[in-house]
Amino acid sequence: MQSSDQDYEISILDILVVLAENLRLIILVPLVIGLIALGVSYLIPPTYQSTSWLALGEGVVTGMTSQEVMQKVLEKTDWIKVPNREGALKKLSMKLQITFNKKDNCLSITSEAATPQKAFDLNGLVINEYKKYSLPRGNALDSINQNIRTTSEAIDYIQNALKKIGPNIDKVTPGTEGDNVVRAYTALVTNLTTQKASLFALQQSLKQFSSEVIIQAPTLPEKPIKPKKAKIAIMAALASGFLTILYVFIRAAFRNLKGDSESSEKLARIRRGIGLK
Repeated sequence: MQSSDQDYEISILDILVVLAENLRLIILVPLVIGLIALGVSYLIPPTYQSTSWLALGEGVVTGMTSQEVMQKVLEKTDWIKVPNREGALKKLSMKLQITFNKKDNCLSITSEAATPQKAFDLNGLVINEYKKYSLPRGNALDSINQNIRTTSEAIDYIQNALKKIGPNIDKVTPGTEGDNVVRAYTALVTNLTTQKASLFALQQSLKQFSSEVIIQAPTLPEKPIKPKKAKIAIMAALASGFLTILYVFIRAAFRNLKGDSESSEKLARIRRGIGLK
């Protein structure tokens, strides 16, 4: 038991000796590598991020990320330089993140670019192009226009009827016939309210969604989100520090093996096996 404890103490002392003898190397290498990584991080182009929030449903995501909308956005984004259209659309999709937040029940658009203004403009382009895309077209547009005409005619008819009945409604005498007139008048008023609401909804469907839908307009970023220079430097220093310590112990182990004839012979065989002299 005493011998085992002594061996343990010796092994700990050996480790400490190796660390102490190579302390300068263990400190300097990570420090130099960290500084180099920090310098290199300044050469990496910055990325800025703009975010907007819209009070729109989950189904909008499909339309907003459709090829038609993305193609229109791409045509007005001259800083995406890719020879072919497919590659350009793929690069554009990597710059955008359009998701629906179920918790807040709203849509978020996140855009990334090399400058604050480009990130801001890209976010606004997506919103504007989807506005145009969401407007009815073709048969849907014809149907809405027809419904608007029909509803407008119904409103005119009801208003004319009310003008004729209205002045005499107070003169109606109580009784079955009088009650029927009052009920008819009330039904016309209710129907008029319904028709006006329908007309308003139809007219709104021909307009781009209002500013009320935009909970938060695209932000103009002040600071880049990447590269994270401090994180890069720290990770490089930690990784190089670990590798330096590993190298120090491996080198010390090889030096110890040279003093053992049997181990030296095995080491020589290993070197020959991997093609080293």
